[in-house]
Amino acid sequence: MYPHRSLLVSLTPLLLQDRSGLLTVYGEFGFSADIYLWAGCVVHCEHNGSTGANAARSIAKRAITSTRFFPRMSPELLSPMNINTQDFLSMLRKAEQTWDTVRSVIPSWDAVFNLEKENWTTENVTPIQMRVLNALNGQRSVRQVIRATGLPDLDVFRTIYRYLRRGLIRMVPLEKPMETDIRDQLLDYMKQTLAEIVGPSGEKVLDKAFDAIESRPERLSDRQLSSLVGAIYSRLDLKERRNFHSWAGGMSCRELYDTAG
Repeated sequence: MYPHRSLLVSLTPLLLQDRSGLLTVYGEFGFSADIYLWAGCVVHCEHNGSTGANAARSIAKRAITSTRFFPRMSPELLSPMNINTQDFLSMLRKAEQTWDTVRSVIPSWDAVFNLEKENWTTENVTPIQMRVLNALNGQRSVRQVIRATGLPDLDVFRTIYRYLRRGLIRMVPLEKPMETDIRDQLLDYMKQTLAEIVGPSGEKVLDKAFDAIESRPERLSDRQLSSLVGAIYSRLDLKERRNFHSWAGGMSCRELYDTAG
């Protein structure tokens, strides 16, 4: 589903109470930004080296997952905002309206889309839209497209929404994940086996293998299992590979299930 919470819900009461301090906002993929308030006004925004109106626009395009307010803190260097508090709030309201619109069509961050290449041309396609469309391969989720392109969340959702409504991309049915009990038993057994083979770093090897196949444990499917095993294998040294191969090399999915159980 959507990890999104309204920044307006956190920010508006602070402005109405004439608060001063630092509001730090957090989002997906390690996103964080700082909004400085003084007597109920936004006086400074900062994100990844950008400040002022540029930082404000970056914040408005992100799905915020949490916020934290630090009273009486001020920036070391105050750069011109080039945007007043009311304009910043208007920007956030417009972003909220866009989120409401895309949520009505795109069910979750795990939705997968594919480009109908025979039905479209590059005419009137912006560089940002092109980056998103090129990343839609029928396998990446929206979350993975955001990570692959490095674009702000809202730019990706807005592009998918635009071309989905025009019939130029389609949503791919999600592959059914493994049954929870079977998956948990299997992954626990994998962790135990990797711990025996590579030691304490075994769990990290498994995490990186999931990153490599662009999936998450809760979405693991039968089809992804062989890819996961291959991704684990590629992260082991020669001795570790021999030991791992003796465990998983010739096993079918059903045999892996039975072993885990």
